[in-house]
Amino acid sequence: MTNPLTQSDLLDTLRRIVGEANVITDAAEVAAASLDGRGRRQGAALAVVRPGSTEETAAVMKTAARAGFTVIAQGGNTSNVGGATPEPGASADEAAHTLILQTGRMRRILAVDPVNNTVTVEAGAVLQTVQEAAAAHHRLFPLSLAAEGSCQIGGVIATNAGGVHVLRYGSARRMVLGLKVVLASGDVLNLMRGLRKDNAGYALKELFIGSEGTLGILRAHSDRDSRHSNSSAARLLNPFAKQQSSNRPFRRRTGRFFLTSPNGVKQKHATALRRLKMP
Repeated sequence: MTNPLTQSDLLDTLRRIVGEANVITDAAEVAAASLDGRGRRQGAALAVVRPGSTEETAAVMKTAARAGFTVIAQGGNTSNVGGATPEPGASADEAAHTLILQTGRMRRILAVDPVNNTVTVEAGAVLQTVQEAAAAHHRLFPLSLAAEGSCQIGGVIATNAGGVHVLRYGSARRMVLGLKVVLASGDVLNLMRGLRKDNAGYALKELFIGSEGTLGILRAHSDRDSRHSNSSAARLLNPFAKQQSSNRPFRRRTGRFFLTSPNGVKQKHATALRRLKMP
C-alpha cells in the first residue's frame, strides 16, 4: 500500500538519502535525461536521482515504492530502443510521478582476479574502463561496441548487448557469472558468484540479464575475462576470453591445395582461389 507523499516531501527524502546535489530537478537537465540516445523520443519526469551505493539505491527504491512512483533505471543512455527513458506522450500526472535513476556514480572497478579470470565492477562502470582494467592485467574483456566509451556495464547487461565480437565470444549473458540486484521493493538480491560450475538452485541471474530494468536495478557484476595471447565484467564477473593474434594466418584446404591468409595466398595454380571450399 502506497503512502501519499507530496512531491516536496518525496524530494526532501531523496535528498537526505543521496545528497542535495544528486537529486536533479532543473527542467533542462531532467528533459535531457528524458531524451533517448537517438534524440527521437522525448519523455518527461519529475527528477533525476543519482545514488552512489547499493544502500542508497535500495533506500531510493523503497521510498519510491512507498510513494507509488515509477522509477526508470538509466546508465549511459546509449540505447536505441527507448528503454532507458520515460515513454513519450505520458500524461502530466504520470510524468510527475516518474523518477529517472542514473547509475553513473557507481562506477568503481571493485576487483580484477587474473587467476580466476574475472573482473568485479559496479553497474555504472563504463565499458571501455572495464576493458582497460582487464588489459592492465593482460586479460581481455571481449565485449566491444560503438558506444563503449560511454555505455555502462549495468546497461550492457540489462540489454544483453552483443557487440562486434558476439559470434566469437557471445553476448553479455555469456560473460556474467554473478549479479547484485536492487528490486523494486528496495530489497537487495545478492547473486554474486565467481564459480563457473554453479548448479546450486535456480539460475536467477538469467532473469535479470536482458530485462532492461523491469525486474530490478543491477548494482554490481562479476564478469568472466579471457587471457591475452602473447602473439597478439551489483558484483559482475566477466570471463576474459583468449584472444588470437589478428596477424595469425588461417588455413583452409581447397581440394589438394592450401590457401594461407591474410598474410598472403599460397597456391599452385591460379584457379585455386575459385576452388575454395568453406567448411
